[in-house]
Amino acid sequence: VVAFTNSPSVFHAPVPAGSRQPSKEAQIRILKTEIAELKERLEQEKERGHELAASAPVVSGSVLEIRHSFVLDESSSGKYVLTVEAPVPLFGLALQSEVAVRLLESEGNAI
Repeated sequence: VVAFTNSPSVFHAPVPAGSRQPSKEAQIRILKTEIAELKERLEQEKERGHELAASAPVVSGSVLEIRHSFVLDESSSGKYVLTVEAPVPLFGLALQSEVAVRLLESEGNAI
């Protein structure tokens, strides 16, 4: 998983050599502050993710109920009819077959 952000990273410079090390209480206080900052950033990123998901429902990862059928239409020249119904517009559809497939124009199709 790769993620990119334009948020500044949290980095604290190490204590220079020769200077006094902070006490354990001060170190704990600094770490608690960093944890609080990280929790706040996490909440901001979660909110941003929800906003992005709402604006692009197909990318949101929600499962869509897609109905489909592939049946032999014996009444007209023995062709197979593929029907796909989805609650959102489909921008593409991939078909895989081990034999050559010829698409025929018909009434009401959206090829």
